[in-house]
Amino acid sequence: MKALLALLLGGAFVWRPSPLQLIAVIAIPEAWRALRDEGRPDGYYEARLGQRPEYAALYVGLVVLPAVMGHDVHDMLATARP
Repeated sequence: MKALLALLLGGAFVWRPSPLQLIAVIAIPEAWRALRDEGRPDGYYEARLGQRPEYAALYVGLVVLPAVMGHDVHDMLATARP
């Protein structure tokens, strides 16, 4: 089963390479540990109410900044193309 999953992921990455696929594969074990709540002290994933909007803004920034940069690069390459 693991070999089939590895083959499918490898094929998907060769067919349509995407860094998001690698990030998702790397994040799976940590997400699994967080959901099963094993091996972490109490309160490890807790955040104070005041920190949550700050974290949300940082994560939105981590998504928006590369999206805007990718859009700008796409526009620059479109004008450079003959």
